[in-house]
Amino acid sequence: MSVRSCPLCQETSARYERNVRGVDLARCRNCGFVFADLPNRTIAEANAALGADILDYYETSQADLDQVWFAQIAARFGRDGARVLDVGCGNGLLVEAFRRRGCAAEGLDPSQWARKAAVEKGFVLHEGYVEDERLPAGGYDTVTATSTFEHAPKPVQLARSLLRLVRPGGILYLCGMPNYGSWAVRIGLATFRHNNPPWHASFFTSRTLRAVFEHPHTRPFLDRSDIRTYGFPELHHYYSNAIRRRNQSVDPDGPARGKRHEAPASALQKLAIAAYIQLGRPLRLGDKLEVIVRRSQVPWNGSNSGITQTGGF
Repeated sequence: MSVRSCPLCQETSARYERNVRGVDLARCRNCGFVFADLPNRTIAEANAALGADILDYYETSQADLDQVWFAQIAARFGRDGARVLDVGCGNGLLVEAFRRRGCAAEGLDPSQWARKAAVEKGFVLHEGYVEDERLPAGGYDTVTATSTFEHAPKPVQLARSLLRLVRPGGILYLCGMPNYGSWAVRIGLATFRHNNPPWHASFFTSRTLRAVFEHPHTRPFLDRSDIRTYGFPELHHYYSNAIRRRNQSVDPDGPARGKRHEAPASALQKLAIAAYIQLGRPLRLGDKLEVIVRRSQVPWNGSNSGITQTGGF
């Protein structure tokens, strides 16, 4: 029997799925959702403990192609003067990409390394968690969260909190969630190098991610949604490691390396990103998941915002 009930449907029918890095994953027999079989507090404490090691990792592995990807996101969902919030903004590279498009972009993140990045790059940082709901409802034209959603032990609650921040008619964009339905996972070749519990709590497929946004607590706030996969399994891991080894060999003491991101993206870099994305589109078997949601016109008010009053969490 699982330590906790299914985070999506609350059933207690979950059974052992597999062990990843010493942590058991459970699969709900009712809805098929796979999640780390750990108490929520353990997951939260593990994520809160991420600090200097993550900053060092990104400083040595973030590469020009990542900047191209962020620039493409900003081009798709940003416009001059738009208010944008990047949730889990980390080192602020996506915030910067939106600011270069003329957006009033801000970040939200509880970590020390986000605080350091905000000071260095000069962007507005809201410290804390989106579930705290301290920011005004409907305050942003676009809300983004990259490589963040998989860390949440309560994905429906996180989805509601994100939707709360989007103005009616605005956009919520999520990406970077590892796809548990990728071809590499299905045929047993996945290594889970970038998909490890306890930091990663939720192991989504296209179907279970859709269930998050079709949940009674989120569905009223969606006008429409599109869930797709992208990326070639394992390729990003090898690419990041190659960049990390190169940077460490050039500068083993690891000073700030942000200047290498300032050059405009080359045509070859743009082509490489496009190829990487398209390789994972067919049959929803790609390495990563992305969600594009247009917020409905349903207003957020006291009568429909009480998550705990209606249960399910």
